[in-house]
Formats: sequence, structure tokens, C-alpha cells
Amino acid sequence: SSTALIFGIVCFYRLRCQVTPQLLCSTLKFMMASDDEANSLPTCILETQRFEVTGNKWSPTDETSDWFNGLLGLEAEPLPFQAVSPSASIANNGTYSTCPRQLKRLLCATEDGDATNYKPLVDGATDAEGWVYASAPGRFDVSRTGGRAGWRIGDRYRRRRWLQQHLCRATVAKLQATDHAKAMQNVSDFVHSLFAERGFGQVPLDPTAYLRRLQKDNAWYETHCRRLHPWTHVAMLEELLVATLYMRAAYGYVTRSGMFDSLVSGAMVFSLQKAIFDVAEDVDDNSNTAAFLDMMGLAASNVVSARWKAAGPCQPAYVLARDHEMQWIVLSVRGTITMKDMLTDMAAQSVPFLDGTAHEGFLIATEQLLNDVGAMLRDELLAHTGYRLVICGHSMGGAIAAMAAAKLRSEAPWAAGCVSYGIGTPSVLSRSIGERLAREGAVCTVVNAQDWAPRFSTSNLRELMDDLC
Repeated sequence: SSTALIFGIVCFYRLRCQVTPQLLCSTLKFMMASDDEANSLPTCILETQRFEVTGNKWSPTDETSDWFNGLLGLEAEPLPFQAVSPSASIANNGTYSTCPRQLKRLLCATEDGDATNYKPLVDGATDAEGWVYASAPGRFDVSRTGGRAGWRIGDRYRRRRWLQQHLCRATVAKLQATDHAKAMQNVSDFVHSLFAERGFGQVPLDPTAYLRRLQKDNAWYETHCRRLHPWTHVAMLEELLVATLYMRAAYGYVTRSGMFDSLVSGAMVFSLQKAIFDVAEDVDDNSNTAAFLDMMGLAASNVVSARWKAAGPCQPAYVLARDHEMQWIVLSVRGTITMKDMLTDMAAQSVPFLDGTAHEGFLIATEQLLNDVGAMLRDELLAHTGYRLVICGHSMGGAIAAMAAAKLRSEAPWAAGCVSYGIGTPSVLSRSIGERLAREGAVCTVVNAQDWAPRFSTSNLRELMDDLC
């Protein structure tokens, strides 16, 4: 047919004008490669997948399209598996010829169930499975705002590196998995304890119960909040203002992009924005750190440690930095922004803590945080004589900061002078602990007028249900 004739002419022209000896040699070598060809194990394997719109799924790229697209003058689609140098870029640099079918077999477990010799490289520039995303194969090494650690509309390709396991243990920054079942059990226990004494059908028959409760709350607010004595602690106010900047900067790319500048844009972060580009989960570490440094005016060398992603609940994001102007070692803890953070919030059972009780989810998160950074905090204070440890955060971050300060002041002599600042800090400690910390001037929190979040606690919720039910 005429179509076949035209196609043959095009192929002949492309072969005559553009096929190089190198392309012909690599094509023949691929076609002649034996499945049983003995090759030494490559150090690193690059896996590439393509998004199939029709099937709405990711599939390996076509290993025969590399030379075929070259004949037609199209952008070459990468092989599904390539052996590369670990130090090479994520693009096609540093590859050498190995049969894709052999490489794929290296990444699969044996028939006896033995684990593969390779593990995906997971770090701050990838998602939790090691993938990076791009709209075309040649775009992987092109910088874009927010990084390539998450899928966005228009991304058709994704890649990840597999390293031999002994290299993974030495060089891969792993995200530790958390027991999600335990977190869900904590939430279930809280809900059960809240409704165990009441049926869901127990609703007030008298609709005026809501009005009486509203009148009671308004009277309480007028008595205890509007008539507070003026606060004249200027020195603490100055420190609080600086700490507030750190609380904001702990959200990284989100706040630097202005997404929390209004209530509407903030709500978008938790809703529509997740479908377009999930700024809470998919921004890479470099973009978050750059945003933090830009907002705080610090040099990169002053960031001691940072964790922007968490593998599960009760693993808060944080930044540990040196502020030489304030003479602070400051630990800024991020507030609630991901679903994992929400599970931490909802694990609200009261458990023993120091000389009182505390919110279970935040206590677990506090202990995890101090396990991660405790040694670094001690080393930084010893290395910078005269500096003070300041722990701060907004919302959930403020709760963890307050509990961390309370724990360190009670158990770590080197941190006896640490203080905590928070905004919108939830009610997470029993009254005895809170009053002691207030007398010591160890914890300062700010509540914005009638903000519900700092007043939301199990005791207040039970009291509300008693009044209404």
C-alpha cells in the first residue's frame, strides 16, 4: 500500500542519514544478547516507567523503542532497566550496555523467596519508594520549583535507582517505617473511650441546650480572657517574635510560597492542591531547606539537621539550626499538615508523663524527636558556650515543643535552661505540669482570641457532650 511505501522510504532515509555505527552496534548487541549471558553485578540499576493514560497505571518503558524512535527522529524512550554509575545523574549519563531482561531479573526475588540484592535509593529528593517524576525523559535533570519527588499533572515518566544492599546500608538515607496499625489503634481507643458511656443516638431533646452552652462559653470568655491584666514581659515578647519566624519557616516551601497567607489558600493545601501537587508530601528536601534559609536569612552551614518527610505518624518534621545573632540553638517543629500528622493529633488518650498526664500521640512524637536529635542538641550546646536551647512550633509543633522542653528540663542537666515557645498550642499536658512550667517561665504559648484548637481536649470534649447529651 501507499502508506507502507511511504513508511519504508522514511525508514530508509533515516537509516541512510542518521544511523551511526555506534547505534547499529548497540542495536545488534541488544538483539543478540543471551538471557544467560554472564555479567558481573552492576553497582546501580536505573528503572524507568511510563504512565499509561488509557490504563491509568505505570508500566515499564518499551525496550524496543530506543532505536525505533531514533529512526523516526523522535525523542528516544529510555530502556526500562539500565546499568549506570551511582554517581551519574538521573538522566542517561553513565550508562553501559546490559540486557534489560537480565537487569530486571536482578531486581526480582528468587523463586525460593530470597530477597533481591538491590534496594531502591530513597532520600530527600525522591518519594517514599525512591521515584522521581518528569514530563519527558530529558527533563529529569532539569530543576523545577518544589523538586521532582512527587507526581504532578503532566508527568508521564518516573525513575528510581536501585543500589546493591551493602551500599544502601552505607549511603542511603532511609525513612524509618512506623507502625501504622499502632497509630490507628490509639485513635480507636480514644474514640471508644469518648463514646463508651454514650450511644450515638443520645442527642439532646431540648434544642435550647445548645443556646445555654453558647451563653456559658461566652460568659467564661469574658471573665477569663477579655479582662486579663496587661502583659509587660518585654524580653520574653522579643524572643517570642523571633521564635514565631522559626515556627513559620518550619513549614518550608508551603509558607515561602504564600500558601498559608490566607484562610482560603491554607484550606487549598489540605484539599484541591493535593490533586494538583501535594506540597505537604511531595516537595523535595532541597526546596524546603532553601525556603527555610531564605525566610530566616541563615547560611546553609547553620542548619545542623532537618527532617522534612516522615514515614508515618508520630514522626514530626523539624529543623535544628544555630542562630548566632540570638545565641540560640533552635529546634523548630512543624505543625499539622499531612494525614500522618492528623493521626498523631487524634491519638488523644491520656497517658502518664512526669508528675501528671499527657496526650499519647504527642508524647510518642516527642520521644521519637528527642531520640533523633538529643545527642545533637547536647553536642551543639557544649560546642557553643552561652547559647540557649529554644524549642518552638505552631499547632502540633507547639505541643511537641512544650513536651520536649518539659522532658529535657526534668531529665537532662545540660538542657535545664531550655525554653519553649508556641502558637496555637493544643491542650496536651495536665494542669499540674502546666502550672509548674508557667512558674518556671519554661513554656510560653499564644492563643488567638477564640481559636478552638488550643481549647480542644478530651476533658473539654467530654464536658461539652455532658452539657449537650
